[in-house]
Amino acid sequence: MELNFVEPEQIPLPPEQVRVLRALAKPHPDRRRVKISVKLTPFLERPDVELRIVDEAGETVAEASVIECVEADFDLTLHIRHAPTADRARLDVTVLYPDRALQHSLSLDFTLPPTG
Repeated sequence: MELNFVEPEQIPLPPEQVRVLRALAKPHPDRRRVKISVKLTPFLERPDVELRIVDEAGETVAEASVIECVEADFDLTLHIRHAPTADRARLDVTVLYPDRALQHSLSLDFTLPPTG
């Protein structure tokens, strides 16, 4: 008899199999803050997660690092350094482990709300 206490999709994975499942960027109306939601595969070892917002000119306007991420599903707010002049931006989410090759990354384009 086999007893399963977790769903198969919830089984923690080794570092080489950890992936970004979903990333969402929800800009606040003030165009200076962006709520970020990230969902990773379950993990055996805590990964580092790098978050970066890049404007249309390719300049990094906000970034954060989550060191030894505890939760596979988390939210945080990134603050844009200066008032954006463009309406489009890109969120880059990267999962890594120190002393190992890049694990996984995901990019997401999003639109900032209109000014006014």
